[in-house]
Order: sequence, then C-alpha cells, then structure tokens
Amino acid sequence: MAVLRSAALALALSTSCLAAPVAFALENHLLENVRIPAKDSKGDVLIRRIEITGTNLTRPEIDAFLSSSTSPLARSALAMKMEAARISIPEIVVTQTGEQTGALTFRDYVMVNVNRAKFESADLSGFSGVFKNAETGKDASEGRIASGPLSLKNVDVSSVVAAALKGDATDGAARVGAFSWTGLQLTVPDVETPATAVGGNLYDIRLAGATGGATYDGDAPLAARMRVEGLSFTPPRASAAGQALASFGYEKVDLGMNVEGAYDPVGKAFKLVDYSVSGADAGVLGLSGAFGNIDRSSFTGDKAARMNALMQGDLRTLTLKYVDNGLFQKALAFYAAMQQKDVAAVRLEWAMMVSGMLPILLGGEPSALLLADALGTFVKDPRSLTISLKSKGFGASFLGLAQIKDPADFFSKIDLSVTANR
Repeated sequence: MAVLRSAALALALSTSCLAAPVAFALENHLLENVRIPAKDSKGDVLIRRIEITGTNLTRPEIDAFLSSSTSPLARSALAMKMEAARISIPEIVVTQTGEQTGALTFRDYVMVNVNRAKFESADLSGFSGVFKNAETGKDASEGRIASGPLSLKNVDVSSVVAAALKGDATDGAARVGAFSWTGLQLTVPDVETPATAVGGNLYDIRLAGATGGATYDGDAPLAARMRVEGLSFTPPRASAAGQALASFGYEKVDLGMNVEGAYDPVGKAFKLVDYSVSGADAGVLGLSGAFGNIDRSSFTGDKAARMNALMQGDLRTLTLKYVDNGLFQKALAFYAAMQQKDVAAVRLEWAMMVSGMLPILLGGEPSALLLADALGTFVKDPRSLTISLKSKGFGASFLGLAQIKDPADFFSKIDLSVTANR
C-alpha cells in the first residue's frame, strides 16, 4: 500500500538522523509544521513538531535533511554526521492522493542517544490510518490500520547507511538488540466482493505481538531470537479466499512463530535451535539443525560476499518435526470431497501409494523403506512425523547438496531416519 510506503519514509526521516561525535558546542532545535511534499505531488508528510536536543547539526543542515529535494546520498551523508541526545516527534501525518487516497498518523515518536548511525532506543506509541482505492468509488469500503506500541533498543544501522553512500543500502546489515511490537490490526477491502455481501468484504489481519533481539560479536550475531503471537488472517466469507478456506474447514488462519539460533564465530558453527510455526486447530511444524564452516563474513560482508561465504558452509544435522492437531484430517476430507470419495477409502489409497511408490521413486534405497513405513503409519494415524538428516563424513556442503542429481547421490552424502507417532 502506497500510504504505508510513505509512512515508512516519514519514520526514516527521524530514524536515519544518525551521528558522529564532534568537538564544537551542541545545539537544540525546535521545528514546527514541517511539510514535506511527495515528489509526485500526490500527498505529503506533515511533522507538526520536532524537538532535537544536543545535536551537532546546524539548522540549515536539519532543513536540508528534511527537504524532499535533497538527494539520497546527501541525506545519508548528513545522517552519518549527526548526533543527538534526544529526538522527539509527537505526531507525523502522512496523506496520499491519486489512485489511492488515505491518511496515516504516527504518535509519540522518541529516539534517545543517537550517535554514528546507532541509537539506544526508538519508541512509537502507535499509529492509525484509513485508505481507499479511488477507482472503487466514494461508496467503497475503507481500509483501516491501527497499531499499539513499537519499540527498538540498541540499534546499529551504520553499515546500512555507509552502504547507501556507496550506492546500495542492501549491502549493509542492521543490528537490533531488542524489539517489540504490540497490537496490530489491518482491514483491507476486497474489490471483487460487494460491501453488502454476507459478512462484508473486508480482510482482517491481526498481530497480537512480536518480540525478539540479538547479541553480537562485532557485526556477527552470537544469539538471536524472535517470537510472534496471534498472527491471524480472516478473509471475507463471500470472497474466493473465504470460500476456499471454508471448504478446508477453517474460517481464519491463526498462526504463531518461534525462531532461535546461536552462532560460534571461533568454531564457525551455527545452531538452529528452533524454527517453528504453529497453527490453531492445525498443528506445529518445527525445524532444527546444526551447520558448520559458517564464516563470520556470512553476516558481515556485502551481499555477494555474504552469499559466497554462506555457500561454503555445510550441513551437519537437520530435523523436521510435524505434530498434527487437525490439519491432516481436514486435508484428507478436502481431497476426498474433491474426488467424491469416502474419507476412509482415500486414507487407504494414500497409505498404499506411500508404501508402494516411494521406494521405487527413491531407487530402491534401503532408507526409502523406512521412510515409506513411517509415512504409512502417519497416514493411518496422524499424530506426529519426524524426519532427520545427518551428513556422512565431515558434513555435506551446501554447494554439493545443490548439485545432487538423483536419490543415490543424495543417500551417498546423507543418512536419513524417519519416525512416526513418537
């Protein structure tokens, strides 16, 4: 949504004001009713009040930073120069006109101890807004967005700003000590569904909360974590998505996520402690593993260097586990209805297909029989399924795995084990 992209720019106007220490006296600046027009003249950003305390930038430099006519390189250079004890913006209003219209308001934005593209904290009490596609007419449903607090702690984006000065910000990597986000709700109208349809025509997307953070050795993360709770997607009942979801036995998708990893820069080892996604009345899909020969440049170089270093790594172990809580039965019932068959007959058909066809497809590999047996057990009684991979020798390189051409080649590099309902 263009309104949200404009809003992101408005936040960047303050979060990018990053800094370098100076020898001369620091200044305080107060700016009011700063209006920044969009380059295409379709909307603007209004910052009603900005209080900047203890900064090394002059007023003309602040004005240049906030001007839409300032080039991205010039703005990045000012960002790398600036320091500030505190930046406070009570309200930012983003408006958009044209094919999409809308207004988005950010409230109580405060940054503390900004220094050389680093800051101690950045907090936003919330934001809210409305938007509409002008092509749908004045009677069309409005989309709405609202969010609770968003907080960032101990952030370093110096490499991102430095990379931007060289021409490509994506060559840099941001460091975030901790973050939290609470209470997002987004409603988006489905232009293909009438507003008068049963249940309306609004998609409803919600996030109860997200938290996370990392610790670092230089630019390399030693430990990182993220947790997402209450991420839900509810389509309009009369929409194509709503009908498809209903035919599968759901009114909405309700998800949670947990991610945790640890890196040993001395041993060049990365451990994926947990990467799991859970769904209400569905199940939990989890991934864990250990990887070797992961050089710290996998995290600290430019894009090409990061990718090259990562491809030198290797797989040690990888485990995929699925615990069912209704999803498999719904998938079975959905397929049976599509084929106009009895559910029990489809279950038997799937079990026979797995046990009979899978060993043939995998070239008669002995491990394939174990895989087929476990999958057959799961199909008959879907409780849990665990698939574990372990490299033979000193690890299967990512490059070597990417070049696997047939099952025999795969099993020459990897030991496979599969268990069901354990």
